[in-house]
Amino acid sequence: VSWPCVEGGRRDRGGVRRIWIGDAKLTFSVPRILLHLLPATPAVLYHVVVARRCASSLLRSSFSRRTKMVASAARKNAGVLALFDVDGTLTAPRKEVTPEMLEFMKRLRENVTVGVVGGSDLVKISEQLGKSVITDYDYVFSENGLVAHKDGKLIGTQSLKTYLGDDQLKEFINFTLHYIADLDIPIKRGTFIEFRSGMINVSPIGRNCSQEERDDFEKYDKVQIVL
Repeated sequence: VSWPCVEGGRRDRGGVRRIWIGDAKLTFSVPRILLHLLPATPAVLYHVVVARRCASSLLRSSFSRRTKMVASAARKNAGVLALFDVDGTLTAPRKEVTPEMLEFMKRLRENVTVGVVGGSDLVKISEQLGKSVITDYDYVFSENGLVAHKDGKLIGTQSLKTYLGDDQLKEFINFTLHYIADLDIPIKRGTFIEFRSGMINVSPIGRNCSQEERDDFEKYDKVQIVL
């Protein structure tokens, strides 16, 4: 009766099979004594072979599962960091993420470290990627990376106000508002400047515009090049 092959181990004297799965050692021996105590009929031989194959299959299955777990952990800790922009990459501009993209990102995170980067603040990113965004990804960098979260915890912040000071910010904002006031464009709404920790968002038609108005202005700007 032949011994079925089992990966990851070796057979010692006496038919003892030792299998190493990670740090665990499994020792298995088919009782060959059965062949001596019982009559070597076809039925007895059949049951001995079945017993060996079942045990071998069990060990192969355990070894395979352990190998996949180790391989998965190795891939996760391979030092690979995949960073994704939000608007125009994970989502359409200011739109919600699709279920298909969420599933893709979830599967990707099982293999590598995943982070998202956006120019918007965390509130707006959460509206697009979900309220649990800071725990759904390993890293979340909002406001162009000046507000950083890792594993759901805030790890660092910085701001234009601290770096530049109010005098320089006021000079830039005053100039921008005067410039927009003199622009002759089809429509204007409101909130032409939005101050964030990591950037100053300038919108010639105003951020209070509707999505349809935003789309129309994008087409207009490609032709007229407003700014």
